[in-house]
Amino acid sequence: MVVSRDQRQSLVGFYRILARANPPATQLRLRGLNAELEYTIRGSGERFGGDELMRVGIDVARLGPMAGDFQSLLLELRAVDPGRSDEIRAGPCLVAAGEQEEGRDGRRKLNRIDSI
Repeated sequence: MVVSRDQRQSLVGFYRILARANPPATQLRLRGLNAELEYTIRGSGERFGGDELMRVGIDVARLGPMAGDFQSLLLELRAVDPGRSDEIRAGPCLVAAGEQEEGRDGRRKLNRIDSI
């Protein structure tokens, strides 16, 4: 997770390596946000209080499909000014999967990202 200095933008990554049978609900609790601001997740339109995101978190299951091994989500959060309805202009933000290959150094690298 990365938060801007003014606490108005954040990028959050969630990674699941191996799937589990009948897993419990996963709450993703964030840190470093401004508790006084409201945030929206790019592409969802839902608003969350900064204090809510840090204390309660986000239910990962409601963010997108996470079935199978090697799943990931990339979330972009932005602070919303009170009374505004045009939070996010355009573009996908939930990254579901990608195409990987092994580099010369033996590490896996991401070639292409599929968005939903």
